[in-house]
Amino acid sequence: MPGVQSDPSTQDRVLLCVLFIREHAVPSHSGVASIGLGIPTIRGPFLMSQPMRLASAMVIFFGVVLLRTALSAEGSGLYHITMEGSAPYYTPVVATVPAGYRIQWDNRTATVHTVTHDACLTGKACVFDSGSVAPGNSFSLSLLQPGIYSYYCRLHPIMRGAITVIEPRVSAGRDENY
Repeated sequence: MPGVQSDPSTQDRVLLCVLFIREHAVPSHSGVASIGLGIPTIRGPFLMSQPMRLASAMVIFFGVVLLRTALSAEGSGLYHITMEGSAPYYTPVVATVPAGYRIQWDNRTATVHTVTHDACLTGKACVFDSGSVAPGNSFSLSLLQPGIYSYYCRLHPIMRGAITVIEPRVSAGRDENY
């Protein structure tokens, strides 16, 4: 994305995904590798076996999720999580957010949902509970303390997610977020 710089660890993750795919490819006659999505991905004499396509697709999926998590949090002070109508339901499923950022869940489905901290079920300190979030609306909260917060939808318990709130890194007098 123009104007957005990812930290070195994000760049390393993307490079590792590419190297993993190249390392586990099998020669083919077509000269183009595919990960089973019908989209040519690597030029060269490669074609992956079925198990490697699945493994590579998983590596790419999680690499994209990590990259998206890193880029969504950089420099904006607002972190978006989207409610989806199908798995994984909350996108990203696991979000890493710097302390002090506002977190907003956008309901892009045609159904009412909630965003409820798991502790609300157990009688422990219920940190957040959105109540009903109508289609097209959103719920936001801010100032979560560093820690891990698992959450779910009270109306659809299969919908689950987690937020990891981290302390921002400080370097040369300025904040550097993960």
